[in-house]
Amino acid sequence: MKLFRILSILTFILTLTSINAQKAKPYKAWVKTITGTKVKGILYSADQSGLLLVDKNLMDTIASLEITNIDVLKVRKKGNIGRGAWIGAASGALMGAVLGYAEGDAPPDCWLFCQTAEEKALMVGIVLTVPGTGIGALIGTGRKKYLIGGAADSYLPILPELQGYALH
Repeated sequence: MKLFRILSILTFILTLTSINAQKAKPYKAWVKTITGTKVKGILYSADQSGLLLVDKNLMDTIASLEITNIDVLKVRKKGNIGRGAWIGAASGALMGAVLGYAEGDAPPDCWLFCQTAEEKALMVGIVLTVPGTGIGALIGTGRKKYLIGGAADSYLPILPELQGYALH
Protein backbone atom coordinates (compact mmCIF):
# COMPACT_ATOMS: atom_id res chain seq x y z
CA MET A 1 0.00 0.00 0.00
CA LYS A 2 2.83 2.36 0.85
CA LEU A 3 4.52 1.62 -2.49
CA PHE A 4 1.28 2.46 -4.30
CA ARG A 5 1.12 5.87 -2.59
CA ILE A 6 4.72 6.67 -3.48
CA LEU A 7 4.18 5.64 -7.11
CA SER A 8 0.98 7.70 -7.27
CA ILE A 9 2.77 10.79 -5.95
CA LEU A 10 5.67 10.32 -8.38
CA THR A 11 3.24 9.93 -11.29
CA PHE A 12 1.42 13.10 -10.24
CA ILE A 13 4.68 15.08 -10.01
CA LEU A 14 5.88 13.82 -13.39
CA THR A 15 2.53 14.75 -14.96
CA LEU A 16 2.73 18.29 -13.60
CA THR A 17 6.31 18.60 -14.76
CA SER A 18 5.47 17.49 -18.28
CA ILE A 19 2.52 19.88 -18.45
CA ASN A 20 4.76 22.79 -17.43
CA ALA A 21 7.44 21.73 -19.91
CA GLN A 22 4.94 21.86 -22.77
CA LYS A 23 3.96 25.47 -22.09
CA ALA A 24 6.12 27.84 -24.08
CA LYS A 25 6.89 30.91 -22.01
CA PRO A 26 6.94 34.03 -24.16
CA TYR A 27 9.92 36.36 -24.12
CA LYS A 28 9.41 40.09 -23.83
CA ALA A 29 11.49 42.12 -26.25
CA TRP A 30 12.57 45.73 -26.13
CA VAL A 31 13.92 47.10 -29.41
CA LYS A 32 15.60 50.44 -29.98
CA THR A 33 15.61 51.27 -33.66
CA ILE A 34 18.32 53.09 -35.60
CA THR A 35 16.15 56.22 -35.54
CA GLY A 36 15.87 56.04 -31.73
CA THR A 37 12.28 54.81 -31.56
CA LYS A 38 11.61 52.26 -28.83
CA VAL A 39 9.29 49.30 -29.44
CA LYS A 40 8.17 46.79 -26.80
CA GLY A 41 6.31 43.51 -27.27
CA ILE A 42 6.42 39.71 -27.22
CA LEU A 43 9.03 38.17 -29.53
CA TYR A 44 6.89 36.11 -31.90
CA SER A 45 9.36 35.20 -34.62
CA ALA A 46 12.92 35.81 -35.72
CA ASP A 47 14.20 35.03 -39.20
CA GLN A 48 16.92 36.20 -41.58
CA SER A 49 14.96 39.29 -42.55
CA GLY A 50 14.20 40.55 -39.03
CA LEU A 51 11.88 40.28 -36.01
CA LEU A 52 8.13 40.19 -35.47
CA LEU A 53 6.76 41.54 -32.18
CA VAL A 54 3.17 41.02 -31.02
CA ASP A 55 1.14 42.38 -28.12
CA LYS A 56 0.78 40.57 -24.79
CA ASN A 57 -2.41 38.82 -25.93
CA LEU A 58 -0.53 37.41 -28.96
CA MET A 59 -3.28 38.77 -31.21
CA ASP A 60 -2.07 41.99 -32.82
CA THR A 61 1.24 42.68 -34.51
CA ILE A 62 3.05 45.56 -32.85
CA ALA A 63 6.02 45.77 -35.19
CA SER A 64 7.75 43.94 -37.99
CA LEU A 65 11.37 45.07 -37.85
CA GLU A 66 13.99 44.55 -40.52
CA ILE A 67 17.62 43.94 -39.53
CA THR A 68 18.69 47.32 -40.89
CA ASN A 69 16.28 49.10 -38.50
CA ILE A 70 17.36 47.32 -35.27
CA ASP A 71 19.99 49.05 -33.15
CA VAL A 72 19.66 47.36 -29.72
CA LEU A 73 17.57 44.33 -28.72
CA LYS A 74 16.88 43.27 -25.14
CA VAL A 75 14.95 40.11 -24.17
CA ARG A 76 13.68 38.63 -20.92
CA LYS A 77 11.42 35.66 -20.21
CA LYS A 78 7.94 36.75 -19.19
CA GLY A 79 7.30 36.07 -15.49
CA ASN A 80 10.97 36.12 -14.51
CA ILE A 81 10.51 38.87 -11.91
CA GLY A 82 7.79 36.98 -10.02
CA ARG A 83 9.71 33.73 -10.11
CA GLY A 84 12.84 35.50 -8.89
CA ALA A 85 10.87 37.07 -6.04
CA TRP A 86 9.49 33.69 -4.94
CA ILE A 87 12.90 32.04 -5.08
CA GLY A 88 14.41 34.96 -3.14
CA ALA A 89 11.68 34.83 -0.51
CA ALA A 90 12.12 31.10 0.00
CA SER A 91 15.90 31.45 0.15
CA GLY A 92 15.69 34.29 2.66
CA ALA A 93 13.23 32.40 4.85
CA LEU A 94 15.32 29.23 4.76
CA MET A 95 18.55 31.09 5.55
CA GLY A 96 16.86 32.96 8.39
CA ALA A 97 15.43 29.76 9.83
CA VAL A 98 18.84 28.06 9.73
CA LEU A 99 20.56 31.06 11.33
CA GLY A 100 17.91 31.44 14.02
CA TYR A 101 17.92 27.76 14.85
CA ALA A 102 21.73 27.61 14.88
CA GLU A 103 21.85 30.30 17.57
CA GLY A 104 20.12 27.91 19.95
CA ASP A 105 18.01 28.48 23.05
CA ALA A 106 18.49 31.46 25.31
CA PRO A 107 20.48 30.80 28.48
CA PRO A 108 18.46 29.93 31.60
CA ASP A 109 19.37 33.20 33.34
CA CYS A 110 18.01 35.30 30.46
CA TRP A 111 15.56 38.04 31.47
CA LEU A 112 14.94 39.94 28.18
CA PHE A 113 14.23 38.56 24.68
CA CYS A 114 14.34 34.96 25.87
CA GLN A 115 13.33 32.66 23.02
CA THR A 116 13.77 29.06 22.16
CA ALA A 117 15.71 28.06 19.05
CA GLU A 118 12.44 27.42 17.18
CA GLU A 119 11.10 30.88 18.01
CA LYS A 120 14.36 32.47 16.85
CA ALA A 121 14.24 30.44 13.65
CA LEU A 122 10.70 31.65 12.93
CA MET A 123 11.49 35.27 13.75
CA VAL A 124 14.73 35.50 11.75
CA GLY A 125 13.16 33.52 8.88
CA ILE A 126 10.33 36.04 8.61
CA VAL A 127 12.71 38.99 8.83
CA LEU A 128 15.02 37.68 6.07
CA THR A 129 12.10 36.89 3.75
CA VAL A 130 11.64 40.58 2.91
CA PRO A 131 15.17 41.33 1.66
CA GLY A 132 15.27 37.92 -0.05
CA THR A 133 12.13 38.82 -2.00
CA GLY A 134 13.60 42.16 -3.05
CA ILE A 135 16.92 40.68 -4.11
CA GLY A 136 15.21 37.86 -6.04
CA ALA A 137 12.93 40.30 -7.88
CA LEU A 138 15.91 42.51 -8.69
CA ILE A 139 17.82 39.56 -10.14
CA GLY A 140 14.73 38.59 -12.17
CA THR A 141 14.63 41.99 -13.88
CA GLY A 142 17.81 41.26 -15.83
CA ARG A 143 17.54 41.46 -19.60
CA LYS A 144 19.84 39.92 -22.19
CA LYS A 145 21.17 42.66 -24.44
CA TYR A 146 22.22 42.35 -28.08
CA LEU A 147 23.95 45.19 -29.94
CA ILE A 148 22.99 44.86 -33.59
CA GLY A 149 23.51 48.35 -35.00
CA GLY A 150 21.53 47.61 -38.16
CA ALA A 151 24.19 45.18 -39.40
CA ALA A 152 23.46 41.68 -40.65
CA ASP A 153 26.96 40.66 -39.48
CA SER A 154 25.85 41.27 -35.87
CA TYR A 155 22.36 39.81 -36.25
CA LEU A 156 22.91 36.54 -38.14
CA PRO A 157 25.29 34.92 -35.58
CA ILE A 158 22.72 35.39 -32.79
CA LEU A 159 19.73 34.35 -34.95
CA PRO A 160 19.61 30.73 -33.69
CA GLU A 161 19.49 31.98 -30.10
CA LEU A 162 16.75 34.49 -30.95
CA GLN A 163 14.76 31.76 -32.69
CA GLY A 164 14.94 29.79 -29.45
CA TYR A 165 13.33 32.76 -27.66
CA ALA A 166 10.63 33.25 -30.32
CA LEU A 167 7.22 31.62 -29.99
CA HIS A 168 6.97 30.66 -33.65
